[in-house]
Amino acid sequence: MGERGLSLFSSEHKDRGGADKILIARYRKNEDWNGLTIAQLSERTGKTPIDVSVEIEREGGASAVAFSMSEEDVRYVMKKPWVATASDGSSKRKDGSRSSSGLPADILGLEHRGYLRVGDHADVVLLDPDTFLDKATFADPHQYSTGLLWSWVNGQPTIREGKPTHALAGRPIRHVEGGKEQ
Repeated sequence: MGERGLSLFSSEHKDRGGADKILIARYRKNEDWNGLTIAQLSERTGKTPIDVSVEIEREGGASAVAFSMSEEDVRYVMKKPWVATASDGSSKRKDGSRSSSGLPADILGLEHRGYLRVGDHADVVLLDPDTFLDKATFADPHQYSTGLLWSWVNGQPTIREGKPTHALAGRPIRHVEGGKEQ
């Protein structure tokens, strides 16, 4: 790789807060790297952070997460009414249910989803706001949340009294021209 390419990688590391702030969420070529930062991979492999990044880029099939925003900035942004959230912020907002249901449905153009209305698909979550906690992390993503009492997907219970029902009630949502659901 030429000087220009190496300079771009160096700039990307700096812009994202450094190699210790860039976490490999998924890397198909080497799943042992999942959940580790570029800095940790550099230590394990004896390669520079730039060389690790170049290797991942060349091999492809990776997704990464950069932790470059301060917690204070994240909390500020999540309070904005036009910001769609997921489990990491919705229960902490007054309008949390809309920010993680109706607003994303509106953004994606999904008709009959995101709101509780007669005739719409019934995707509903009942949680205890005092105990709700998303326990999943990027390093250990397959964890159940606490405080999730009930969940219905397309009107069928998928979580009942905090326990999975193993119902497979979901279905793929396909878009056509104009963003309408099929």
